[in-house]
Amino acid sequence: DSQQILNASVNARIILPLQNESYTLSNGVGHSVNLRLVPSGGSPHERTVRVFVPQQFNISLSDAPEKVGIADGEKQTVTFTVNNNGNGDDAMTITPELTENCVSAGWWADNESELSAVGPGIPTPAWVGVEAPENSTVSECTLTVTVDSGGETDSQTIEIEFVISVASLSFDPDGIEPREADAA
Repeated sequence: DSQQILNASVNARIILPLQNESYTLSNGVGHSVNLRLVPSGGSPHERTVRVFVPQQFNISLSDAPEKVGIADGEKQTVTFTVNNNGNGDDAMTITPELTENCVSAGWWADNESELSAVGPGIPTPAWVGVEAPENSTVSECTLTVTVDSGGETDSQTIEIEFVISVASLSFDPDGIEPREADAA
């Protein structure tokens, strides 16, 4: 019958939670929202709408020590926590860098590494190793660790001071009895 409407457009506004409260799905299928349409006097129909939440990148670093002792000629590993405060999986790049005077004195830091598919809201441990040469001419070095998010702009940096820790022993000759004893 030409007088009957056989189709109609329905406009619906889907109000999502805040982006930092709704997760983006990395599989590309989006979130399913089922709509149940019940026309007056007719049978109900269901339709599915896919809603795609844009990913927001946001990371933070915590639990990093400010100062670490390192033995002469040894390697020391420090750990810290990378927090994915965004709303989807994130791949992060960790780049350690020592100051130039330390590198020229023979200090060494781990190469760049990657944390892949860190889920939102999941604190993830990360670590970096630093090695001091034997008899180094530099006794303190600053390590700058930069963590870059998979997003284009989010980057966080921490600084950790490494100090050569060597025991220093000395004799107090006045404390040796009898005083005529050979202190050496």
